[in-house]
Amino acid sequence: LVLFFVTLAIGFSQDNYSLSFDGVNDYVEIDDADIIDGMNNLTLQTWIKFNSYNDYAGQGKAYNLISKQEYGANANAGMSYALYTHHDANQLTFLVRTNQNQQKGANLFDYESFINLNQWHHIAGVYDGSFIYLYIDGNLVAQSDEINGDITDTDYPLRVASNFGLDRIVFFDGSFDNTSIYNIALDQSDIQSNMNNELSGLEDGLIGYWNFNEGEGGTLTDLSGNGNNGQINGATWSGDGAPVEQPFPG
Repeated sequence: LVLFFVTLAIGFSQDNYSLSFDGVNDYVEIDDADIIDGMNNLTLQTWIKFNSYNDYAGQGKAYNLISKQEYGANANAGMSYALYTHHDANQLTFLVRTNQNQQKGANLFDYESFINLNQWHHIAGVYDGSFIYLYIDGNLVAQSDEINGDITDTDYPLRVASNFGLDRIVFFDGSFDNTSIYNIALDQSDIQSNMNNELSGLEDGLIGYWNFNEGEGGTLTDLSGNGNNGQINGATWSGDGAPVEQPFPG
């Protein structure tokens, strides 16, 4: 019995990986799918580590963190949702565009006071059909004005850390880990209760989940069962993962 338990525990042991982005040309692209836009509620969660802040003051540059929007000059118009920093201000925004021709964001000013360099932080953006919320490390830090409608349905891929071919955006310099998308609006208690734990992939409303624990290869695998796998372009695997507990086999 003891030997069986030890074997089982070892068999489920797993390194905690993340993806490191060099700020030069690394990004991940996830093909468009009907399931990842067009919803009436949305929650986007990710663990992220900034190696450097975007230079909004000197060079007028922004970071795209995670966005489902058009590549190129019309990116602002062709958008479903986006988590990004600004090219002209010390500001972090979770932006949503709806089928009611409304576009609003939860805007965190002086975001550098909330995000420490070289430290993992959990960021969550939520749209509940009326307002947009932005959480850092489980704390509500920004809320939008009122907005309504369903998330705009677009044909564009979901991109992580891309510059979208725009001069005002630079490739992200840092790391990502344990990222999820839901078609429901998680509240603060939901976010706080699951942010430090890996998901099973079977959670209600979960439509995309990437735990970043492959540790090798060029594919970021969607563990929600919906097949939203990502193509890794240049980013490298790192053993420095976010502070997330892996589920004990039951």
